[in-house]
Amino acid sequence: MLPVQERLHIDELKRVEKQANVLLKKWRRLNKDYRQLLDRHEKLATKSAEMSEVHQQQVQQFQEDKKGALADLTQDWQTRFNESDEIWAKKLEDNEVNWQQRYDTLKASSTEDLATLKSEHEQQLQALKDDYEARISELEQSLTILEKQHNVLVERIRGVSGE
Repeated sequence: MLPVQERLHIDELKRVEKQANVLLKKWRRLNKDYRQLLDRHEKLATKSAEMSEVHQQQVQQFQEDKKGALADLTQDWQTRFNESDEIWAKKLEDNEVNWQQRYDTLKASSTEDLATLKSEHEQQLQALKDDYEARISELEQSLTILEKQHNVLVERIRGVSGE
């Protein structure tokens, strides 16, 4: 039979081994969570880039549509001018005012729509960034706690083995 002191020493080593195994499992889980978070970040970054590209395409399409509308208005104005000088003199005043109002309205509308799209995109991007930073912060805190627990266990093991 083993003396009581040796049995206590073996029991302490088994307890430390179990704690080390638990710590190792937690460490592996933390690494797995960290990899998943990195994958998620990569996906979010890809999604953000795609959203930015879609936003750029929408802006370009919007600008092309507005340029087309402006070109249509210009063509309409030119056609009316060529039809008759007498009619044109009267319509010129009306059309200039109307054209300027339509142009101002289209310009204001496009500026508002562009600002709205940009604002929505920035809000979505900020929300994604905030979520990512919160997860990173949580993982860093968990890592710090696990490192402290690891250091305590290492110190206990060193103390038990007399190193």
